[in-house]
Amino acid sequence: MFFTNILLSVLILFFIFQVFWAIREKRNNKNKLCLISKKTGEVIELDATSFTDFINKEIQTDFTATAKMIFTRVSEAFASGKLSDIKNYLNEKVLPIFQQAVEERENQHQKAEFALIGFKDVKIVEDAPTKKVVCFTTEQVNILKDSEGNIIEGDPLYVATVTENWTFVQKKENTWVVSGIESKEAHFA
Repeated sequence: MFFTNILLSVLILFFIFQVFWAIREKRNNKNKLCLISKKTGEVIELDATSFTDFINKEIQTDFTATAKMIFTRVSEAFASGKLSDIKNYLNEKVLPIFQQAVEERENQHQKAEFALIGFKDVKIVEDAPTKKVVCFTTEQVNILKDSEGNIIEGDPLYVATVTENWTFVQKKENTWVVSGIESKEAHFA
């Protein structure tokens, strides 16, 4: 009986110690985050205070995220004819080309519609400190309508696969603009 009481006391103390240790570890890890590095695939444990540094190193250095954002904004604004929304994303060579295309549509009383379905592939094909060329393969729906709303080009039910190389140049630190677009391949209806 005495031995059983000692064993029971030891087990209770062990259980209490385990609970105490778990609570202590939870408190110590309260401000920790576990993330997976996109570059290396490793699990990285971070203090909440160093999370911003991680974001700056891991995410902002991945130029494809920036390029995808610019691609989306420029494509949607170009289709809607709202170039004032994107002139900060286009350099002085590209902006006039976009303006001319929008003016031609307006003169012919045409309206473009664009829907980006998604990115199939995005890869950097040229990577220099102040110039990057990104190859986008996207799925999109493109329609051109006349002044009465009749479709004169495209099909709203057809998703086109479009591959283009976009050249980005650094305007100033962390500011990139499109300096050229080269169509590689397109499959339209």
